[in-house]
Amino acid sequence: MIRAFLLSLTLSVLCPAQVVHRGDLQKHHVPRSAEEYAKVLDDPQRDAWQKPHEVIQALELKPGSTVADLGAGSGYFTLRFAHMLGPRGKVLAVDIDPKLLEKVAQRAKEQKAANVETVLAAPNDPKLAAGSVDVIFICDVIHHIDQRPAYYKLLARALQPDGRLVIVDFHKRELPVGPPPAMKIAREDLIQEVETAGFHLAREHTFLPYQYFLVFQAGAIQSADLVLYNGNIHTVNDRQPHVEAVAARRGKIVFAGSTTDAKKYIGPTTNALDLKGLTVVPGLADSHYHLSGVGAREIRLNLEGITSLAGFLAAVKARVDLAKPGEWITGGGWNEGTWKPQVFPTRWDLDKVAPANPVWLTRTDGHGSVANSAAIRIAGITKATKDPFGGEIMRDRATGESSGMFLDNAQRLVSKYVPPDPPGQLRRELLLGVERSLKLGWTQVSIPGNSYPEVEEIRKLYEEGKIKLRIYDAVRGPSDDTKRILAEGPTIGAYNGRFTLRGIKVSFDGAIGSKGAALLAPYADHDTAGFLKWKEEDLLPMFQEALRKGIQVQTHAIGDRANREILNYYAKAFDYVPNSQRKVVEPRWRVEHAQHVSAQDIPRFAKLKVIPSMQPSHAISDLLFLKSRLGLQRMGDAYAWRKFIESGSMIAGGSDAPVERGEPMIEFYAAVARKTLKGESGEGWHPELAVSREQALKMFTLWAACSTFEENLRGSIEPGKWADFTVLSQDILKVPEPEILKTTCQLTVINGEVVYPAP
Repeated sequence: MIRAFLLSLTLSVLCPAQVVHRGDLQKHHVPRSAEEYAKVLDDPQRDAWQKPHEVIQALELKPGSTVADLGAGSGYFTLRFAHMLGPRGKVLAVDIDPKLLEKVAQRAKEQKAANVETVLAAPNDPKLAAGSVDVIFICDVIHHIDQRPAYYKLLARALQPDGRLVIVDFHKRELPVGPPPAMKIAREDLIQEVETAGFHLAREHTFLPYQYFLVFQAGAIQSADLVLYNGNIHTVNDRQPHVEAVAARRGKIVFAGSTTDAKKYIGPTTNALDLKGLTVVPGLADSHYHLSGVGAREIRLNLEGITSLAGFLAAVKARVDLAKPGEWITGGGWNEGTWKPQVFPTRWDLDKVAPANPVWLTRTDGHGSVANSAAIRIAGITKATKDPFGGEIMRDRATGESSGMFLDNAQRLVSKYVPPDPPGQLRRELLLGVERSLKLGWTQVSIPGNSYPEVEEIRKLYEEGKIKLRIYDAVRGPSDDTKRILAEGPTIGAYNGRFTLRGIKVSFDGAIGSKGAALLAPYADHDTAGFLKWKEEDLLPMFQEALRKGIQVQTHAIGDRANREILNYYAKAFDYVPNSQRKVVEPRWRVEHAQHVSAQDIPRFAKLKVIPSMQPSHAISDLLFLKSRLGLQRMGDAYAWRKFIESGSMIAGGSDAPVERGEPMIEFYAAVARKTLKGESGEGWHPELAVSREQALKMFTLWAACSTFEENLRGSIEPGKWADFTVLSQDILKVPEPEILKTTCQLTVINGEVVYPAP
């Protein structure tokens, strides 16, 4: 065994490619000593294609594991395993050459790796005790073992009941490294013989350039609950980026690989679906999504898509004509940025169509609302009414009277007089929001700022089995709700992993569209620089307590001043509360929107490990009016997704629905195209700040999962993670940009269950 083993690895480094390809074994140089062989094995060129760090990382070894490195040689993998496992784990260096084992022991001593033990094996017996190891690792050796069927049985005997057999070996084709093709075992042949010996293929990694990387477990395959096959599956797993099929059991992925291998998981009760080439991505997640607001949009007066003041007023009049005298007219979604001219509506505009009904209509961003004179009278607002801190009553410059526009904290002056919703309205809004979300392909949404009454309604709907969607929730603060979550602590993974409440949402400034975002310099078209809505003394004590209680802070900051100040506040809180006092050492605090950030502040996000939570569609909506708000020079600091990524940040992608449409294909398109939905661009739009399609996909899968501490549970398609998938009509990583917008969701799968279309 050992002579052939030495030969295989020696060829990979020392032999010219043309000699290796001939398969003339007599011409290969074989090392004459263990010392010479050790030099071959330790050649740094090997790291480039063997990728030892990535290989070991892919195994996701548990603390305290015992690994047997079969054919350990001079300890190339043995010592790396030892350092990764630490003193709690153990590595058995197994080989039949005592001189090589002496070398391993010496190197382990030099590197203070006390967790390494050597095992002198026989040519066809690894000499491992029954049930003694968790993982048996065989790299570049298996094709030289004689009597492999019997050998596999000895390996199965040595493994723990849930142990794994890992085999890495060269593909059976001509390669610039490795032995000649005649000496190799084809991947398919190896899988067949190992499965015949009583193992089953549990996982496969495809990131090695010249070798297959197979992970087997002992025992027969158990049938899956769901198998998707004949698909075009983007896994967002760098170790296995593309597969044809997946299998899931009890809500988790148990296999990702070829259709042929996946069909082995099909049993009498399996839901087996032939995708016929459809594209699958990890379940899409929206990191900033007002769920009840999405449902409310379907019920209330919806002013989205209107392109003129006249159209806006016509829609309001149509609703007034259906209302009783004195009945409030409420709604929202209007965006003057799409009108010509781009002007805010006024109370006097509304008075023309609603003289007898109070009207309160919120701008699409939620940071500004317009009222008519009837509503303003009910609120008792006169020209003597002062602006509240963190808000503005926009006024007629000639008279000082309110123009009807109320920004941010000033909105409360009127909104508190709007009658409450009828009983059952919130439940209806939530259910409509969930229904729309599943139809679009969202499998998880993060609600950025909620109240406990809404949290309790969500809990009831979960208990009644009426919500399948995963929800990551936060309460608004500072508030009484904030005090409650800090006292009670987070709720994590309730309702079978579908509901988590562990955040506090702070709204720190306004929005650029409504001219309330806090800027370092004044607006180009307004006589202020916006405003902050909270003072440092309001936030820092809450931030410190959040660190101690393991609560994630999510702060809305849009303007460059707001972003700078909130990073300063975060940094102070981190300094005040050392790691030893934190419930979660790396708190993963977030800045929601991070729309307009000074170039000098962008690297601070990665340095502080603060996650920018950004919504690509905001750019293609706001860029229509951004030049008038900021001026051309400042537009390069807006929606700077690529700059964030290049500085080391991961971006949690979202939509801010119902501010935007909340459709994943619009968000993906906006991130990669940075153009309007009609394919148009404009001066100062900075197309170089768009991201790649792979990065955009991560924004709505893996990076979104990281922002909720769930990257080990979702965000990529690999065994052990939740079986959450979004099945699409087209390959959004390859189709032309305009085709992205035509792509539709065909299936939504959560926890291994097809939740859209509804069964």
